[in-house]
Amino acid sequence: MEAYQKYLREWYLYTKDELPEPFKKLLLEFSNGAILFNDIIIPGHKRKYQGMTLDEKDLQPTGIEEITSLSWMPDKFFVIGKSVQRDTIYLLTNKESVMEIKDKNVSYYHNKMDIIVEYEDIYSWLEKVILGHSYLGGSLNNGLSITTAKAQKEAVRVDWNEPLALEELQRFESIHDMELPTEYRDFLLEHNGGEIDSPAGPTVAMLSLDKHDNAELYVEKVADNVLQVAVESDGEPVFLNCSTGEVFQNREFETSYDSWDKWLEYEAEIIE
Repeated sequence: MEAYQKYLREWYLYTKDELPEPFKKLLLEFSNGAILFNDIIIPGHKRKYQGMTLDEKDLQPTGIEEITSLSWMPDKFFVIGKSVQRDTIYLLTNKESVMEIKDKNVSYYHNKMDIIVEYEDIYSWLEKVILGHSYLGGSLNNGLSITTAKAQKEAVRVDWNEPLALEELQRFESIHDMELPTEYRDFLLEHNGGEIDSPAGPTVAMLSLDKHDNAELYVEKVADNVLQVAVESDGEPVFLNCSTGEVFQNREFETSYDSWDKWLEYEAEIIE
C-alpha cells in the first residue's frame, strides 16, 4: 500500500498524499484490483514489468491510468472502476458515495456531470453491481485494456505519424553526434512515432523525432547515445541505447529487449 501511494504521488494526474480510506480498505481487505463479469475493472497496484513473462504481466492489476480517458484526476473524486461495455467510470466522492458517469463526462464541478446512478458507499456499489450484473460469458479478458492481443484485435486503434524526412533524421544525428540503429531509422522513416489506443485510453506512445508545434512528448537525448523513444501506459519511459540497439525501461540501464524490433514485437503481442 505504501508503494502504491508513493507511485500515485509521483503520477502527475494525482496530487493527494493518501488514497481515499474506503478504497484503501477495499484493496487491503478485498483484493488488489479485480475484473468482474468480463466488464467491470477495479484498479490496483501494478508491479514493475522488469523480468516478468508475458503471462505474469497479463495477471498484473490494471492501473488507474489505464481505465479512464482522463488527462487529470478531479480533486473531489477518485476513479475506482470502469465498465468497458457501458463506457462509464465509477467515481468515489469526498463524501464516500460512488457515482457512475460516462467516461467522457468527467468535470471538476459536480453539477456539470451527467450522473447515471449514485450509490451510498463503496460496498453498496459492489453489492448492487454484483447482484444486478449478468455475466456475458467468453474470455475473462475479452475487450479489456490489460488483455492479450488476440482478445483485443478489433478494440484497439493505432494512429501512426507521418513519415520522417530523411533530411530531418540526418539532421538529428548530426546535432547529437550519434548514429541511430538501422531498425529504429527504418521505423522513423516509415512512421515517425504514433499512439496505440485501447478502449481504456492510450496504451503506449512512440515518440516522434522532430518536435511538432505544442508537442509535449518527442524523442530526447538523456545520456551518451541514449534516447527516450516511447512512454508505456503506466507512464514509464522507454529508452534506446543507440550504441548497442538495446531497449530498456528504467534509468539503471537494465536491458529489457535486444533491439527496437524486439520491443515492437512485445508490444504487438499485447495490443494487436
